[in-house]
Order: sequence, then structure tokens, then C-alpha cells
Amino acid sequence: MKFNKAYSIYPVGIILLILLLFLTNIVDLIPSEEIKHVVYIILELLVLALIIFETYQDIRKKQFTTNIYIILVDIIAIISFVSVVYIGFKSYNMTNIINIEILLQNKINGITASIFFFCAILLQSYLKSKKFKIK
Repeated sequence: MKFNKAYSIYPVGIILLILLLFLTNIVDLIPSEEIKHVVYIILELLVLALIIFETYQDIRKKQFTTNIYIILVDIIAIISFVSVVYIGFKSYNMTNIINIEILLQNKINGITASIFFFCAILLQSYLKSKKFKIK
């Protein structure tokens, strides 16, 4: 029986998803705030590299009839992921009541970008379904 690399990506992806779900609890055990930020930045850079690598594979392989739409959705996913990361790391000086409105708007923007990212992933998985595969 041959080892097929295409089928090994799904178990690795599931393991990484489980690690990402529990990693925030593990990172919270680190006492230093600077190290926590470094770990979060490294994790987000790895996720961004994965998204960019997947986009590169979509551009290179051209396996689906909806390839142009897949690439557009990949670009939307990259932009929304970067905006979620930027909004998550931006901090505000909370000295007066006006900044609470800014903080609330920041939270709304983060939720909106997260919804765009989630919808882009769902749309991408639909566009990569078997019915659009080039035969």
C-alpha cells in the first residue's frame, strides 16, 4: 500500500484544529505577557502562511471550473484574517468615556471580520466540491 500525501493533510488539519482550540488555554498558563504575545504572533503567522500556501496551490493547480472564484474567495479570506489579527492586537488608552465607544466599534469590526473569514472558508469549500472538479 502506497502512502498518499493528499490523504494525510486531513488528519494533520484536524490535529492542528484541536491544538488551536486548546492552545489558548495552554498559552494562558505562561506568566509573561511578552511571551504570550510572541506565541500568539507566531501562531497567527503560521495560520496566515497556511492560507497563503493554499491560495498558491489553488492558483497553480487549476483543478476546478470555479478557479477564478476560489482565488477571489482566498483573497477575501486573507484580507479578513489579517484584519481580525490587526483588530485583535490593537490596544486603546481607556482614560475617558469616549474611548468606550471606540472599544465597542473595535469589537463590532472584529466580529464582522471574523464572520467574513468564516463565510469565505465556507464558500471556498463549496466551490471546491466535486461537482466543480475538472474531469
